[in-house]
Amino acid sequence: MTFNHDTASFDDWDQRAVDKLIFEEGQGQFILRAHLFIERILDTAIKRALAHPDRLYSRNRPSFEFKVDLARSLGVLPERLVSAIRALNSLRNNVAHSEDLTLSPEQLKRLRVDWTSDQGKAFRGALRKSLVEGERIACLFLAWRCIHLVAKVSPPLKGDQRRADQ
Repeated sequence: MTFNHDTASFDDWDQRAVDKLIFEEGQGQFILRAHLFIERILDTAIKRALAHPDRLYSRNRPSFEFKVDLARSLGVLPERLVSAIRALNSLRNNVAHSEDLTLSPEQLKRLRVDWTSDQGKAFRGALRKSLVEGERIACLFLAWRCIHLVAKVSPPLKGDQRRADQ
């Protein structure tokens, strides 16, 4: 049954809050978590690649799309990951702005990057259990691919080392 926001009473809203915020373990939760996780990876890779990251981040809050473009420009985000990360961002926006989103296996498949046959098998097995399980696996595999981004860029130098290089 569709919830009618315009005609809902206090009691209807109260029940909706309990249903949605306490009991529901629906689709989208792993999309949101993976998006945040991967955004932090992008931030880390970008900061490590810039000589003065504070000049970008101190007064600005770059959008996710800007971070993707900047990471690509800096060479820290391989092109093979871009479409999957953009698909994740699109799904995240859909999840964030829709209470009753229903994900499809096709949407989740857009998160694939270089899956091994075992990963494909794990994804198909997860989908047989539920879409939420498929979402969990697809997000995990994408996050694993993205973790390699921070390994490719050296951590920033500490205090005196950085000053000596400037």
